[in-house]
Amino acid sequence: MMKTFVLLFSFVLAAPALAQTEPPPSPPDDVQPPAPPPASQPPPPPPSAPPTAQPIEPPQVTANTAPAPSSLPGEWVYTAQYGWVWMPYDQQYTHVIDTSGVAYMFVYYPAFGWRWVLSPWVFGLGPRPHFIHGPGHFAWYAHPWFRGHPLVRRKVVRQHRR
Repeated sequence: MMKTFVLLFSFVLAAPALAQTEPPPSPPDDVQPPAPPPASQPPPPPPSAPPTAQPIEPPQVTANTAPAPSSLPGEWVYTAQYGWVWMPYDQQYTHVIDTSGVAYMFVYYPAFGWRWVLSPWVFGLGPRPHFIHGPGHFAWYAHPWFRGHPLVRRKVVRQHRR
């Protein structure tokens, strides 16, 4: 009798854990910017070195004069993590560590200048940035030179039509 009671009591306690629960909502695929992109072009980037650990909120860049516009091909992209950043198209501005599944991009962050930022979207992870012209111009998307992240199936996004 005692064994039956313990068994039934165990089922009563385990029932809520076994019940199907709603999974949490998935993050939106495409982040929508709250404002239009900056109208100015970023200054030319300094020579880029491999990424290093940087503080999350670095000191703000102070300049006495307006920077000269850059002729570096790229576009303004809105990300959930950083807001509006200028992302160059060229491969040399993306650093991928294949063994750890980590990617960085050298971007122009208006409040802080040029810097390496963690870029999970290179692998298709996390919220997808809002691209003005689509991701097809970026070397990491159009011609990936690294092995894809094992947990991600690449979703092909077509270029925006105007």
